[in-house]
Amino acid sequence: MNIFSQVFNALPRQGPGSTGDTLRALAQVSEGLGRLETMLDVGCGGGAQSMVLLRNTAAHLTAVDLSTQLLAQLEASTAGEGFGDRLSTVECSMKDMSLAPSSFDLIWSEGAVYIMGFEAALESFRTLLRPAGRVAVSDMVWLVDDPPTAAVEWWKAEGVIPVHDMENRRTLQRQGYRLLDAFTLSSAAWWDSYLDPLAARVAELRPAQTDPAALAVLDELDGELAIHRAHLGSYGYVFYIAELA
Repeated sequence: MNIFSQVFNALPRQGPGSTGDTLRALAQVSEGLGRLETMLDVGCGGGAQSMVLLRNTAAHLTAVDLSTQLLAQLEASTAGEGFGDRLSTVECSMKDMSLAPSSFDLIWSEGAVYIMGFEAALESFRTLLRPAGRVAVSDMVWLVDDPPTAAVEWWKAEGVIPVHDMENRRTLQRQGYRLLDAFTLSSAAWWDSYLDPLAARVAELRPAQTDPAALAVLDELDGELAIHRAHLGSYGYVFYIAELA
């Protein structure tokens, strides 16, 4: 297993998120929704949010991820809690999902749509939703009009070009969705569920590493942690809850 997988596959979540934020979004999704029989979790990772969805609905969940190991973790968790008959897993990139059109009441994606791009993901999801279907999607955005240069340069180096929250709201409308609600993920979603465990895992793995390439990855992750400590708040994840207009 490469060092990147050793770090991230051991984390409780592979990106910012929390049970509280997932439940908040689910409550907003459920309000006024006529039915919730089928859900799709795109870029599910190890499935922390998938388990919250299964515990708090009676719907069937299709979980999509590119990682065999992470899907296996989710399958083991659902089997252990007796949800196995309500879970289907699909190992593929979100860019290559071969799923039946108009087959989901709800499409969920926490912190993963950057892989496709926010607008491309919404366009793809629209074809998979049933009439009046809904999406709950979190995406990293600028929360200030004049973000710090260091943060801008770091995200650019990562190959991610964030947009302002208001631009994502306009994109939702342009793609044929009606925004129901939006909220910024809590501090706990970053620190308790992701950054603190990430820092601990990097520190745990570093002493045993002799491979320069592996050490370089750990150094990059320490650099990421430093950027978040200094500039988190000028950017953050916003959860968007919307329905087909």
